Amino acid sequence: MTPNGGGEYDERAVLETTIEADRLYVTDRGYAKFALFNKIVAANSSYACWLRDNSVWETVEEIYRNENAQLDEILSDEVVRFPNGAKQKQPDHPIRVVCLRINPHTSRGKYRGGSSGVDSDGILRMATNLLDVPAETIALVYSKRWAIETFSRFFKHILGCRHLLSHDAEGIAIFLEYGARRTLRSLRVC
Repeated sequence: MTPNGGGEYDERAVLETTIEADRLYVTDRGYAKFALFNKIVAANSSYACWLRDNSVWETVEEIYRNENAQLDEILSDEVVRFPNGAKQKQPDHPIRVVCLRINPHTSRGKYRGGSSGVDSDGILRMATNLLDVPAETIALVYSKRWAIETFSRFFKHILGCRHLLSHDAEGIAIFLEYGARRTLRSLRVC
């Protein structure tokens, strides 16, 4: 990763060069780019990506709609088309958007209480190329991504590091073992 969040070593740029077949890439809104979606589909993989609140699309096919959806319920499920942008930057495959009702929040900063993330209008919008998977499964996959993210953030905090030093299975196993040992050592009562 680069300090300024850009360049060839930025995690988004690295992802584009490491896409493999038969994978499901679950990403946040910083990765919401049609060129990336097209590369993932071209590699015979799938994606589920959180879209920005200001994303604009046109409905091609409405699969499901529930205007009275409660918290953590599916609000809508649609196959869509994105009308803006240059033709060469458009998706070359059908895209489905699943919207889930979540708690709206306003960013108040990390140290003032509340959310430290960006503002949310109370709707989580997830784009995917998985047209034959139930909307509830798409929402569940995304919620599990958050559990993994939180777990990883906890270990990175305990270890005092800013990012993983290795992304392969063996490197992550060593990272987790070291983190577990350090956590246990800090909990030991003398």
